[in-house]
Amino acid sequence: MCQSDHQASVPCLPFPLNQPATETELRTTSIDAAIRLATIRRFPLSFDDPGIEARYCYEHNRRFLLESAQATALYLAGFCFAIIAYSYSPLYGSLVGDLYYFGSDEFIGRVRTILAIIGVSSLSIKIFPVPDWFIRHGQLIIAIVAFVFAPLLLYAWSGAPVELISSYAYGIMIIHVMDTHAILGLRNIWATVCSAVMIVCYSFAAAYYWQLPSEHLTQHITMLSMTSVMGFFASHQLELANRKSYLATLQSDALLLNVLPASIAERLMQAEPDELVADKFAGITVLFADLKGFTALSATMSAEELMRMLNQIFSRFDELANELGLEKIKTIGDAYMVAGGMPDESTGHASDVAKLAIRMVAAFAELKQELDLDIDIRIGMNSGPAVAGVVGTRKFSYDVWGDTVNTASRMESHGEPGRVQVSQATYEILKDEFVFEERGLIDIKGKGQMKTWWLTGERV
Repeated sequence: MCQSDHQASVPCLPFPLNQPATETELRTTSIDAAIRLATIRRFPLSFDDPGIEARYCYEHNRRFLLESAQATALYLAGFCFAIIAYSYSPLYGSLVGDLYYFGSDEFIGRVRTILAIIGVSSLSIKIFPVPDWFIRHGQLIIAIVAFVFAPLLLYAWSGAPVELISSYAYGIMIIHVMDTHAILGLRNIWATVCSAVMIVCYSFAAAYYWQLPSEHLTQHITMLSMTSVMGFFASHQLELANRKSYLATLQSDALLLNVLPASIAERLMQAEPDELVADKFAGITVLFADLKGFTALSATMSAEELMRMLNQIFSRFDELANELGLEKIKTIGDAYMVAGGMPDESTGHASDVAKLAIRMVAAFAELKQELDLDIDIRIGMNSGPAVAGVVGTRKFSYDVWGDTVNTASRMESHGEPGRVQVSQATYEILKDEFVFEERGLIDIKGKGQMKTWWLTGERV
């Protein structure tokens, strides 16, 4: 069990371990942070970052508890059938010599008891909902089950002749030690401790209960110890591979979430190869922002300076959009596009986008002074129906189309520096919530005469 299994939330991944992260929370998890923080310690195996370690342990426990319960239930069902079938077959009791114990009522009865205990437990995990605390402490629970199974095995052999125990019993223990390291899903440190305790338990029973000859006892302890050492290295490599795979998945998911909205990424991963991911929205609000004077300024700057400037500006806009739960669609050169009311529909999309526009103007004014820039920002907004979806099969992107988008672009291109121009449609939605200044009728390319408004602020 991890050190932070008891935590309800984690510092670097800001969402509860037992609940799916919200889209906004997932968007705040940068792939750079995941790569930087998730360094794997070699011994004991763990992630340096306690948040990622806690999430890994929780998901690992949940997967192995359910998978182990299912596999164990099926295995025991088959084994029970074989034992019951054998007990009613003509072969029952026909074995001779030391092997007769395998066909005895005593051995068959004890095996049935063991299978019943483990079978009921496994089926309970499979059939009934697994509580959260059970998953959080999954490593401890699996380790206890593995340890308890060792005395049950010894119980099955307790009535056998010493010669039979010496020949077969410790071989079964060797298999169980390997199972503990390789099959049960125990982490390396837990499997090592559990197998060591089981070897001590077996050694005590063999020495004081069965009173095996010393040469046999030495041989058994040596073989079990060697098996445990080999199991340690095997489970270490297996867990290391699992952790690397988990980290690669984390990085892949983070990268995908930097490209697509969380809900769209989920649908895309579950979609069939030829299935389209597309939606029609009755009402959204689209914002375009453009840096006036950028082309002239870019001619006077180096590529590194230019990219550093754009990154500072657009990163600040990204932060503002995330705060309001809005979806950044894309950047095209020095243009920035945001939409509200998609991919998850909302009634307050126009208000949220208007708040973003006001904050973008204020934030840009600060950056302009801080970076000593001789450029201005121009913003346009429009509201209406649109279609959105994922385009392409390689280097795909989430985009939005429709007359609503075209009009929003025209609101920006026909606007003025430092101001936010909105269409009549957006004005009608927000006129009671925000302050506007009428601009009047203007000639819009491809649209003709349109009445537009300047957004100046929120109503107090």
